[in-house]
Amino acid sequence: METQVEDKFKVVTATQVNLGKQISFKFMFDGQMPREWVGHSELYGCVLLRSFGPEEFRPFDIGRSEKTPAGTKQWVISIGNNEKGQIHSSGADEDPEEEGLQEILEEAPPAILLMEAAIYPRFEAACKKAGIALQVHHFEGELSTG
Repeated sequence: METQVEDKFKVVTATQVNLGKQISFKFMFDGQMPREWVGHSELYGCVLLRSFGPEEFRPFDIGRSEKTPAGTKQWVISIGNNEKGQIHSSGADEDPEEEGLQEILEEAPPAILLMEAAIYPRFEAACKKAGIALQVHHFEGELSTG
C-alpha cells in the first residue's frame, strides 16, 4: 500500500444520479456540499459503475486485445472543469478485489466527485486499499451531472 494521500477526493453521494451530456459543478450546490470543501480542487467529476449493452461502444476497450464480455460492468471516472473541459477519463472492469478501480483511482487527479450512494461503499473500500483518503457528504435525493 502507498503512503496515504490526504483527502485526494471529496465525494458527494446522491440517492440517484441523472446523467447529462456533460458534467457541471451544479451538483455541488444542489447537493449542499460543505462550504469548507470550496477550494479543495478546481476539478470535479463523476464516478459510475455501469453496464454496456452488447452493441454499445465501450471507450475503455480501445487498444485491448480482448474485449470486455457483454454484461461486465465497468467503473468509469470522468473529471474536468469549466475552463478546460474533460481532462481525465478512465475506466476499469468490475472485479471482486476492485484492483482495476484502485489503479484508476491512483491515476486520477484530486477532485470533487459525484456518485450514487449505492456504489460508495465499494469506492470507499478501494480508496482505503489504495491508501487514498477522502471525505464524503451524503445527499438524500436526486442530483444531475449537467
